[in-house]
Amino acid sequence: MYPAYHKIKVAKQLCYPSDVNVTETFAEIKLQSLMDHTKHYYAIVQSARRCLKILRTLNIIVKWGCDGVEQSRYKQKFSSENCSDESLFSLSMVPIQIYSVSDQKIKKIVWQNPSPYSTRYFRLIKFMFAKETLNIIKTEVKRTREQVKSLLPTKISLNDMEVSVKPTLIFCMIDGKICNAVAGCESTQSYYLCGAKPSEMNDERIIMQKTVISFPSKTVGIFFPWACHLSTLGLDFLNAYYIFHIVLK
Repeated sequence: MYPAYHKIKVAKQLCYPSDVNVTETFAEIKLQSLMDHTKHYYAIVQSARRCLKILRTLNIIVKWGCDGVEQSRYKQKFSSENCSDESLFSLSMVPIQIYSVSDQKIKKIVWQNPSPYSTRYFRLIKFMFAKETLNIIKTEVKRTREQVKSLLPTKISLNDMEVSVKPTLIFCMIDGKICNAVAGCESTQSYYLCGAKPSEMNDERIIMQKTVISFPSKTVGIFFPWACHLSTLGLDFLNAYYIFHIVLK
């Protein structure tokens, strides 16, 4: 037997976050609303599994980033002639882990994403019909970072108890173009950590004189698999030097 349709409608409404803004050329949701909805959903799931009986404070780790894509232009008509659907730029996030820390500094994992590199738990923050330009990247990343800074812990009431969930967002879902744009390095041929050009990468003396670009804490994530991939291009020394310089600093 299938459930009554009105119950299905109620269940669907519970899956919709608030503060959604949709126009002809873009759709977005406020980051605070999306985080509240995400944390509330997982809290309900874990409550059903009796994982939140004694926990009152939780932390959630989320990775986020952006990317652009080109596609065929369809016969979609827009009110403005300058609008087109041949380019799409999106910002998204993926929850990684929910955990708690006891008074004895013991970490207890409440929920773990079983497939962090999959789109299974993928959540869109914003998508827009726009080309992935340097200006678009900087503008949208800056706007999202401002929302990240203003995020507040989510208070969730479950079974006559209140649970507080504190968010931690890490900007690491990026490619080389996004990374260079955020670092202020306009050329995609240059190394984003120091601005070294391809012709300089094999000269140890020049590399040692380069200044490492200073990033705020948790601003840009560094994937070590990506560093290993770069080593196949003869950049193993360059990556090792700057990665360990940042870590030790």
